[in-house]
Amino acid sequence: MRIAVASGDRVTAEALRRAVLSDPLHSVAWFARDGAEAVALCLSDSPDVLLLDPLVPGVSAVELTRRVMKEAPCAILLVTPKGANVGPVYDALSLGALDVAAAPSMDLEGELSGHSPLLARLASVERLVVKRSPSQPLPNLLSPPVPFSLTSPAPLVAIGASTGGPAALATILERVPKDLAAAIVIVQHIDEGFAEGLASWLSDRTGFPVASAVAGDVPRAGRGYLAATGQHLVMAADRSLVYVSEPAEHLHKPSVDVFFTSLAASPSPGLALLLTGMGRDGADGLLKLRRAGWMTVAQDAKTSVVNGMPRAAVDLGAAELVLPVDAMASTISGFAARVSRRR
Repeated sequence: MRIAVASGDRVTAEALRRAVLSDPLHSVAWFARDGAEAVALCLSDSPDVLLLDPLVPGVSAVELTRRVMKEAPCAILLVTPKGANVGPVYDALSLGALDVAAAPSMDLEGELSGHSPLLARLASVERLVVKRSPSQPLPNLLSPPVPFSLTSPAPLVAIGASTGGPAALATILERVPKDLAAAIVIVQHIDEGFAEGLASWLSDRTGFPVASAVAGDVPRAGRGYLAATGQHLVMAADRSLVYVSEPAEHLHKPSVDVFFTSLAASPSPGLALLLTGMGRDGADGLLKLRRAGWMTVAQDAKTSVVNGMPRAAVDLGAAELVLPVDAMASTISGFAARVSRRR
């Protein structure tokens, strides 16, 4: 891939250059020392991927992402030390940055370290941005449904999201009742080192409590649980949340498809939402849920930053409803109220 770098820090830029060139399949398209230069270069010479330091000077990373995604869309991968620059990272992800990865570093002797996770992230991005030929169908990576017990501690709302997901999630969570009579479990494509920060960002921004899902958690009403490791999140027979490593070769970890599929055997169908995102993760799982009696919703094209995942679900007939993101909170509230009345 042709990969561009935008960073005002010379050491960071050099570390990124060396990391990119350590893989012979990649080349460096150009460097930008500030945000304005990066926007101009994206307009004149769009790369396959832009590696963006959230502390780039001039035009902020948030405004840069907004302008690039509007005027010259390309895959933007944020690169930053884990846990740093929380506001710019999640705001940029809300506007269409594809993902976030830990930045590599160099010691005083110029020795590069910490670049393997970035290269792995670039490999995942490449599978999304490089078009698959018709002779290469998507592999069937879904696990068989997990049998459920007959108990149901709380009605369940399952949400899957990717590119643009943080903003969509915030729009939904800030509008649902804080005493919602349902539990919300979220699978958002994000590097595991930044998942806990996203949970905190969502809680602070919306007032709805969201925490990293811990193995063994049984989702409780009025709370949100965010998949927070580099493994798949599934729901076990006792309604507890569990992390699993299979399917090991899945493009996304955690995967929306794997999570949705684990819910399909539930004796108490819930509500599943598939939000904005690149690719098609979640579409097959949403279809399984609809066939199992769940209420299924896909985000509409107008309010999606990237309409790949919702569009794939609509094309499959997996979505019972197609709604703008600002209508989803009332859908969740109505679902929770109906289930509560039946109990």
